[in-house]
Amino acid sequence: MSAIEPIASTTSTIAKDGNSKEIHSIPCSMDYTGPAAVQSYFFHDVCPETNVLKAALRGRGLDGGLIQSPSGYEFVVLKPRGVQGSTYDVEQTTTRIHVWEWDRSVGERTSLNKAFAYLPIAEALAGDD
Repeated sequence: MSAIEPIASTTSTIAKDGNSKEIHSIPCSMDYTGPAAVQSYFFHDVCPETNVLKAALRGRGLDGGLIQSPSGYEFVVLKPRGVQGSTYDVEQTTTRIHVWEWDRSVGERTSLNKAFAYLPIAEALAGDD
């Protein structure tokens, strides 16, 4: 299976609450789960010269791309239900997601694209044939 090529454009999906929201995968971790003023710290746009997505998160540069899910798959945003967090509700689904890299361009070396390469193996092992 060849790597899924990023698409340099923007898109939105509709969440369960009816609002249009973009989904981004950003290479960072945070020890915080409350509301955040993301618009104050994360800026992104398409570079007109290269048609590549560029962003900055707290002053650090990121290269991005819009990745399409493989046929028959979709990306899902889950929200924990209750205090324990062992049950989840689907908050949003989409077939495209913004992926950001701080040390390389979005492409076949992107973790998400690497994971997609294992889908045929997983499907073969899970098959009833």
